[in-house]
This record gives sequence, C-alpha cells and structure tokens, in this order.
Amino acid sequence: MVFRTGDRVHQQNYGAGEIIATSSPYVTIAFDDGVTRKFVASMVLLERSLVPRPSRPEPVARRRKPLAQAPGDSPTRRAPRKG
Repeated sequence: MVFRTGDRVHQQNYGAGEIIATSSPYVTIAFDDGVTRKFVASMVLLERSLVPRPSRPEPVARRRKPLAQAPGDSPTRRAPRKG
C-alpha cells in the first residue's frame, strides 16, 4: 500500500498518527500522543486510519531565562561606561 504525506495511519505499537515525511526508504509519522518516529517503510506495518486528527492546543510563548550573572555581580550595580 502506498502512503503519502498527510495520510492518517495506524501502527500497532504506537497507535494513530499522520505521515509528515516520506523519503526512500523512510517514512516519518507524527503520532497523536506527540511523539514523532521514523521507520523503514518496507519494514513497518501500517493501516489506513479513519480516526480524525485530534485538535492540538495553541503553542504557548515561553519566557526567556535571564542571563547568567558572574559571581559577585549585582543586578543593581553596574560598571561605569568608558567613553
């Protein structure tokens, strides 16, 4: 059976997922639990899935970590500018 990018499939060990890439001899599948796996296409047993893709939550913007300070530096005390 030939599968294309975007096809919904089911794999016995990982469940339902969507094919996100195909390149001979590999197929990459993003499973519904968030895990992405790459398989040798001729070795993996896939079946077409009628299960619709679950809605994914919108990504949340992450805060950046503050820059690390050298030991003894104080965030309120700064060296005078040269100039």
